[in-house]
Amino acid sequence: MRDQVTNAQLFGRFCGQCWKGYVRKIQRFSAWLTQQGVPPHFATFGGWALQAIAIFVLLYVAFWLALVLTLLVLCVSGLTYEDQIQGWHNGPEGYGYYQDGCRIDYGRLLDDD
Repeated sequence: MRDQVTNAQLFGRFCGQCWKGYVRKIQRFSAWLTQQGVPPHFATFGGWALQAIAIFVLLYVAFWLALVLTLLVLCVSGLTYEDQIQGWHNGPEGYGYYQDGCRIDYGRLLDDD
């Protein structure tokens, strides 16, 4: 067995230290509210309310970011799809036979695919 620390263990330690720091800050915030004259139960509720607001704001931003990125991807894929349609369809130059985005039906008006 190796005595070296793996990346997974380092990552776990990092996450644990971040969590402990986060809990410490929430406890400090609750203690500060108590020192300001807020009853301890309300100070604890204030910490939870602050967390809930932060989570709501992050989810709100993530939702709109995902929506904008999804619409952007759909628009880009729609634009590239239109250029790849071949055959008889309604294109930028009207109804006609298109190949690689260019209308080439001049002289092919009565031909089939």
